[in-house]
Amino acid sequence: ADRGGRVTDASLLVRDAYVEARAAAVDVRAGYGRLVWGRLDEVAPTDVINPLDAARFLFDGRSEARLPVTFVRARVSASERLRIEGVVVPQFRRGVFDRLEESSSPFNLVKDAVVPAGIALAPGRLQIGPGNGWRDVAGGARVETTLGRVDASASAYRGFDGLGPIGFQATADPVSGGIVGQLVEVHPRFTMVGGDVETVAGPWALRGEVAGFVERSFLSTASLTPGFSPLLVPGRSFDAGAGFDRRLGEWRVFGSTVVHREWADDEPSLSRTDV
Repeated sequence: ADRGGRVTDASLLVRDAYVEARAAAVDVRAGYGRLVWGRLDEVAPTDVINPLDAARFLFDGRSEARLPVTFVRARVSASERLRIEGVVVPQFRRGVFDRLEESSSPFNLVKDAVVPAGIALAPGRLQIGPGNGWRDVAGGARVETTLGRVDASASAYRGFDGLGPIGFQATADPVSGGIVGQLVEVHPRFTMVGGDVETVAGPWALRGEVAGFVERSFLSTASLTPGFSPLLVPGRSFDAGAGFDRRLGEWRVFGSTVVHREWADDEPSLSRTDV
């Protein structure tokens, strides 16, 4: 990418690299790559294993935006109509706002930040995320089945927000004596339970998907006051969506909508609903 003739950057990464072993009804895959959950196009609420590149998501879609993670996945095909899947992600990877040089990206939080007069803003943003111990392992399970003409699945996953709440922290600079501001991104743990269905009616494919985040963290309004460190409050969120698609000759037409609701009992002002 050449941005303004002053910054040149490039990115080279592996998207999928794994080994797989199969025996009878069991297959195990271990390596580095992308694991897709959910059925809705572009806005699948239960697709939480891989973090996203926000810029790539807007330009090229969700399939291109998924960032690979280290994983171990085991699947058991109990029958033609029942499959059970378990996933473990031992190492956290954060999402990005731009895979290339973020400091020159049009999706740049630092450039867009509004800080009080007299406070210098430090470059970049400080990351506060999980460590590399057993307590910081993410994982979940999914059960898929077919009931008549309906494919359905139920899933549960416990992981960490790839793009987490971002707050502002102001501290005194021991050298200059001035006040320096820093954007701080926190990657708290979440717990998700969800389900999805899909069926066909003539040329139409119809889908539905829900995800309840029974454990989630939001940025407290107290964190928006200069001088305060980012403070998280516990909350919950819920996503429910429906979609369709069909072929029209060489064209494919699809549509999806999702209703998102989030709230925190300790701070009612954080409650919001989006479509």
